[in-house]
Amino acid sequence: MIYEYDDPYLFDKGDITPRREEKAIAEVEKTGITDPFWVERLVVTKTYMITCEELMSEENDIYKLKYDHYEKKYRGYLSEALADKKTQNSVTFEIGRG
Repeated sequence: MIYEYDDPYLFDKGDITPRREEKAIAEVEKTGITDPFWVERLVVTKTYMITCEELMSEENDIYKLKYDHYEKKYRGYLSEALADKKTQNSVTFEIGRG
């Protein structure tokens, strides 16, 4: 696997798999975000979401709770990453008059 995962409940049980990580990478690539700082956060969080989504069985089980937590976190990261990308793409020129 490419990234490090720090959710012991999901990682230690072996729920985080290379297939799930690859799926998350593919989904994050669709966002157009290329900054490694944001890509890592988005991929890790999306991997958690995919894992929870695939494993949840009841509406109120632990995977549902974790999914909701990581979905909120992912949306926040994505919003910040897109804003950061927009800022990096805008160029300001100072015009001197004299």
